[in-house]
Amino acid sequence: GRHRLDVVVPGKGRPSGGDKWVDYPLTITGISPSIVREGVPTEMLLTGHGFEPAAERNNVSFAGEPCHPLNATVKALYCLYTPPAGTAAARRRRLLGVSVGCPAAVGGL
Repeated sequence: GRHRLDVVVPGKGRPSGGDKWVDYPLTITGISPSIVREGVPTEMLLTGHGFEPAAERNNVSFAGEPCHPLNATVKALYCLYTPPAGTAAARRRRLLGVSVGCPAAVGGL
């Protein structure tokens, strides 16, 4: 994700020229739990780096189905996912094609 840097030089203050930004590419290294049940709301944990710390600014989906962000840091994102009944994503661990971020990045395990 894109993150604002707050640079302060001791005795000098902040540099001129406006806000400084750094792009931190999204990498997903883990998704848990590995098994979800159809129709049962499940809190999912995505680990890695590059998530947007403001949870509501993350756009998360599993196999095209939304996962509503609950909490986030640059290294972890928690979201609430309810697998639709009758989907392969719910019956098996076919939670590939995870999209996260603003703008969305795509990752998967």
